[in-house]
Amino acid sequence: MDSRIRMLVVFVLAICVSGLVPTIDAASAAGSSAPIARATAMTVPAAARVPAAPFITRVSPRGLAALVAWAPNPTGDQVTGYAATAKTDSTPVPNGCSSPPVAPAPATDTAVIVEGLCVGVAYRITVTAKNAAGTSPPSTPSSPVAPLRAHTPSAPLITSVLNRSKSAVVSWSPPDDNGGSALTGYVLRAIGASTVLTTNASASSTQATMTGLTNGAKYIVGLQAVNAIGVSDAAGAEATPRTGYTAGAPQDFSAVPARSGAVTVKWSAPADNGGDPVSRYDVTYQQMVANTAGNACGKGWAPASGSTPKTASAASTQTSLTINSLAANEYFCFSIIAVTAAGSGLKATIAS
Repeated sequence: MDSRIRMLVVFVLAICVSGLVPTIDAASAAGSSAPIARATAMTVPAAARVPAAPFITRVSPRGLAALVAWAPNPTGDQVTGYAATAKTDSTPVPNGCSSPPVAPAPATDTAVIVEGLCVGVAYRITVTAKNAAGTSPPSTPSSPVAPLRAHTPSAPLITSVLNRSKSAVVSWSPPDDNGGSALTGYVLRAIGASTVLTTNASASSTQATMTGLTNGAKYIVGLQAVNAIGVSDAAGAEATPRTGYTAGAPQDFSAVPARSGAVTVKWSAPADNGGDPVSRYDVTYQQMVANTAGNACGKGWAPASGSTPKTASAASTQTSLTINSLAANEYFCFSIIAVTAAGSGLKATIAS
């Protein structure tokens, strides 16, 4: 075997063992007696480095827990998750209070609640970040935080009450503060002139239907959040059950030119269908002219001379409709209603 070939084989084996990347010289390629290859160390890619230590921006008590927040790591750190660790800053430390569980958080989060802390014991919290290469150094410890005794939740917020025949659909958003103890459920009460009806809902619920009500009767609706300590203050609203009624106006109504002589109208279902499913949508349109005294399609519009309203229908599942054969370069007024078993609902209107 040629001596240069033997040297090349030996060098390649050496490279495989050492992990170096060979770079072939032009002189070697030409058959020179110069070294066959020049070895250079591999560059470590950014993804192979552990992340930088996170920077804590805030820490505050949350009942028997603490909320810690931090600034997100740079994108180049390719973080796959965070973890918050609490260590006591008090002496002496009561039994069972020195090692709270680590609180993990996904890479998309910048805050987490550290649970399992003890009342009146001061803790400092550190946060680490991890990626494919490993775990970062811990952040600078937070200021001391001493958990408060768990308490009842703050009140939830009722966002809507839909009246139905002999019932009411109540929707809400959870309380801002669970009191430092996980929610266990909600209690709804419908308080009438001589009756109180109670409905229970799970901790994950944000809507419940209260049944057994009397049509036409007025009720005060109370909603309370519950945790292991007790119940919150009540959020309040009113309900007056009734038989099916006409739907509210369709939402997000818009009209845009589709092409010359055509306009596409779009919408979404009404927030309240009155208790009956929508059977169809009716879109009415008419040519308009600017008129400061007019009020046919909002202030400043009047029907064009000789024009008459026309209506096109869409199925209950549709959310758009294209109206054709319109006069080009003219203004039109469009309105839409949802039709149910109770009749035609409220109208949404727009000029285009």
